[in-house]
Amino acid sequence: MPLDSIDKSGCLVVSVAPGTTQPPPYGELHCASNFTFLRGVSFPEELVETANSLGYSAIALTDECSLAGVVRGYVAAKSKTVKLIIGSEFTLTEESAQPQNAVGVQTRNKGCTGIGFRIVLLATSRPGYGQLSHLITCARREAPKGQYRIDRTMVEANLPNECLALWIPDLSRAPEAIASQLTWLQRLFPDKLWIAVELLLRGDDRQKLR
Repeated sequence: MPLDSIDKSGCLVVSVAPGTTQPPPYGELHCASNFTFLRGVSFPEELVETANSLGYSAIALTDECSLAGVVRGYVAAKSKTVKLIIGSEFTLTEESAQPQNAVGVQTRNKGCTGIGFRIVLLATSRPGYGQLSHLITCARREAPKGQYRIDRTMVEANLPNECLALWIPDLSRAPEAIASQLTWLQRLFPDKLWIAVELLLRGDDRQKLR
């Protein structure tokens, strides 16, 4: 997604000089480091360095229900031109679903109804960072060590309204379920909600872009 920065209102700001032939600035807004176990591969500082070498304007570290890689990323970004955005990814569970482990996989206990849906929250200010940290703490406290549990009720009770929300829809879900997710997110994050598109070369990229 092209951007220059995220302003205090949570909006992405694009600035391209008139008449320029250069492509617009680009920032990666959903990136997991190896602090997201079994999913991320690179250290946070390696991600920052690579983003800087590619000419990115910004990169968001969004490990799953964790800010563990933020310090490493911040130290690396201090000497670079690339801007670091702090965020986190969450998989919200259904009402009666079981806790998830650090890679979003639920424990296979009786009564599990399946994973709900994924969102990414990006802090746009210092208060937003505090809200994000608090939400992570709440989710971790509701599950055994190494796991987390978060649902709509928890998000509403600890609303991070100083954060930008990216919704990652699961197109395999029923249209009614997708519509329910979108309606709920629009109510919680008016003017701060974006749809995230992940093109992972799995054969369904064209469907995601429709």
